[in-house]
Amino acid sequence: MNTQKSTRKKFTSLLATATAALVAVGGMALAPSAAFADEPAAPAVRVSKTTLNPEGDLITVTGSGFLPNAPLTNGTRPPLLGKFGGSYVVFGSFLDDWKPSKPEDPAPSSARKALVQKWGVHAADMASIGGPQKGAIEIKPDGTFSANLVVSKNDAEALADGNYGIYTYGGGGAVYAPFETYTPLAFNENTPAPAVTASADGVRGKLNVTFSLANINSSTGAYISLIEAGTADQLSQTNLGIESDWVMPGEFVSGAATRTLSVSADKLDRDKQYEIVSWKGHTFPNAGEVYALGTPLEVAPEQWDKVFAPADVSTTTLKASKDSITEGDTVDLTATVSVAAGAAQGNVAFFSGTTQIGTAQKLASSKATLKAVKLAAGSQKIVAKFTPEDVKQATPSESAAITVTVKAKPEVKAPFTDVKKGQKFYNEIAWMYTAKVTTGVKQADGSVKYMPKANVTRGAMAAFLFRQYGDKNYQAPKTSKFTDVKYGDKFYKEIAWMDSKGYSTGVKQANGSVKYMPKANVTRGAMAAFIYRIEKGAGTGKSVVFNDVKPGQKFFKEINWMSGTGITTGIKQSNGTYNYAPKANVTRGAMAAFLYRADKL
Repeated sequence: MNTQKSTRKKFTSLLATATAALVAVGGMALAPSAAFADEPAAPAVRVSKTTLNPEGDLITVTGSGFLPNAPLTNGTRPPLLGKFGGSYVVFGSFLDDWKPSKPEDPAPSSARKALVQKWGVHAADMASIGGPQKGAIEIKPDGTFSANLVVSKNDAEALADGNYGIYTYGGGGAVYAPFETYTPLAFNENTPAPAVTASADGVRGKLNVTFSLANINSSTGAYISLIEAGTADQLSQTNLGIESDWVMPGEFVSGAATRTLSVSADKLDRDKQYEIVSWKGHTFPNAGEVYALGTPLEVAPEQWDKVFAPADVSTTTLKASKDSITEGDTVDLTATVSVAAGAAQGNVAFFSGTTQIGTAQKLASSKATLKAVKLAAGSQKIVAKFTPEDVKQATPSESAAITVTVKAKPEVKAPFTDVKKGQKFYNEIAWMYTAKVTTGVKQADGSVKYMPKANVTRGAMAAFLFRQYGDKNYQAPKTSKFTDVKYGDKFYKEIAWMDSKGYSTGVKQANGSVKYMPKANVTRGAMAAFIYRIEKGAGTGKSVVFNDVKPGQKFFKEINWMSGTGITTGIKQSNGTYNYAPKANVTRGAMAAFLYRADKL
């Protein structure tokens, strides 16, 4: 009985469209035809079934002719004072003498024992009486209404001499005899009521819900469904619950059958409550067809523990492309994870000590790879840890670990006679040599100089950039678009590569021809453009970093990008501000610094 009371509170409106279909199937009209167009039909009420299961039943009540007749149908108290008061629609136990409109001797409210009550009003007034959750239903402009009521004989104490039935009468204090109707209801005490119960058994990854059906005699069988508690009113033609199935007529023996639904764990939450629903086959869960409604499914804690038991997850291997590298070199790391069937995918994070290296990777298959990892010198312990995306399905695995030996990089010495250790740009120039970006300038005595204070020519710039970024297998064409660069000239291949990649467009002449001007010096502004194009740099907005570089100025975007990436720091002035000097020539020392920093991006 408590279940029926709880259900009735929650189940305010169940599948209104199906209710309309039920009315049509039952041969009922929403409103009787008027005898004359100018004479409204008298209020009339229809009930979908009048012989009910005493343990609980769902019925649909429809009305017609409930039209305003001011002032007789106006409410006499708030919230509908002076407005159409509508009509109460009640399942209850009333005395024979129950009508409020009885002349000179109206029946007291004690003559009317309401067990389930709805209040029909116009749509605009439903919110003022608490809305559907408080029992409000709509009386449409044509005077019709439809309401679903869950009723049972034993819901509440009835009047000893009362009559069970569906009653209507004026709402909001209005006393209006035409709205006072009575439809008798009877409860079948002899036929065993349909009964549906369910039990739950958990296994990893799913909950098995076994339905037991009894006293069901239907040529169309029965539908069964598992729903979240309190959501019965959301069932529809396209939403039959979390999991549902059809128990066919041939499966019933003497009105009894069993069926198990296997519900995936990803559809469940152990912190929520669930209910079972069952209704007549080939129908929707509407009035008159429900076998079980609002019956709670009891799931023991130990059963939930089984459903959400951790999957068998473990990181089985972790490999490095090299187990010994030199500082500055890179290593690829690959973790292979073993995940039991049904476990969710997840992420693999790689750690060097307590520091995470790279970004945790989504594991779409059994492997996750972190490429080109740079490690500090020393013996580095690398750890890979798998964390499942769905913590209900699996727990984090044990970490797998390997050790990579990182040898300190040997000291690099520049072989140039004019570059000494401790000198400005020494490390950058030494890197230029070891990276084979420069070979220096050979002297007559056989020695080699770098000439860090000399200016960089456009031809030498092409050579530097090609050695750092170019394809060593590049084949230059036999002709050049630049009129001052001929096949066989010094730096011809490197300049042709600059043109083929769009890194240089040359210098257009007055006669329309284009020169490269390989012996001309490279300005700091042009150098920024070359590196920006090669690195495919993104613009850094309109912030002004240097005093002498303004928005709209040539190479503004490229110079700002150089600053944002740390390739240049500019030239500090005596007042503490910085200039870039875009029109100044690039020295070979500064060029080494620019390319060294760009290599670290």
